[in-house]
Amino acid sequence: NLGTDAQLRHLFRTCKEKYNTTLSYHTNLDDAYRRSSDWDDRYVVASGSPGPDGVGIYGSVCHTTDVETGDIFRRLEGLLESFPLEKTLHVDNLRLTNTVNRPGWENVGILEELVCGIMPIMDWLKERGISTTTEGYNGMPIDPACIVSGFWHHDAPDGMRQLLHRRVSGGGRGSHFGDYTVRDYGICNNFHIDIAGRRWPPEGLPDEIWNQYFAWLAEQGIENLTWNLEDNWKQIVDCLYLGALLHHFYNEREMLVWDDVGRG
Repeated sequence: NLGTDAQLRHLFRTCKEKYNTTLSYHTNLDDAYRRSSDWDDRYVVASGSPGPDGVGIYGSVCHTTDVETGDIFRRLEGLLESFPLEKTLHVDNLRLTNTVNRPGWENVGILEELVCGIMPIMDWLKERGISTTTEGYNGMPIDPACIVSGFWHHDAPDGMRQLLHRRVSGGGRGSHFGDYTVRDYGICNNFHIDIAGRRWPPEGLPDEIWNQYFAWLAEQGIENLTWNLEDNWKQIVDCLYLGALLHHFYNEREMLVWDDVGRG
């Protein structure tokens, strides 16, 4: 539990000064939630139906109209004012397909979303010295290395995967639950895994909370939602070192042929 704002900023300074590490955030520019105070029909492409607890995802953001209204920049300003942030920000996804085949949104297509939506947002962040990484690039008609500096959680099928000439790499088959495969290393990926500070879900939860939110883990034979620093430190370090070494190897060479041998 990070606790107060002062404790969060102390953590940020400790990471920077003691460990030479940048503490950043995983934010969301695409998914919209009905309960959010920022829900706005001007730029939310509504979809879905209410879930039993009313907290499901009900829509996706049209980046073009989000930029036109200026609301995206208001929200980003709020992020920068509320949290210490330097150098880099990870955005959940950068979809250009949120309006495709959606009634009422026929005038906003993929190119509009790229030129009038995503690019102004990325430029706004770059002007403030902040680079971005993202999960993927749904519908991106250009080399995404022109816009973002890396991908995490990019799960394109092997037949569609590209080793881009601008040296953007990332992604892989590893799951959020800590599984890792040879192919993850084969594309020079450090992490395709969400890391928790402590075991999650925590032990000792009331049965009603466990059954409501985490029963599906047991159904899939999964003990923890993801790797955590307490139980999986060795695996985490291995991923960082091996992934980083392979990334350096890749950056020193031109890889023109990718043969699928065994499991990678």
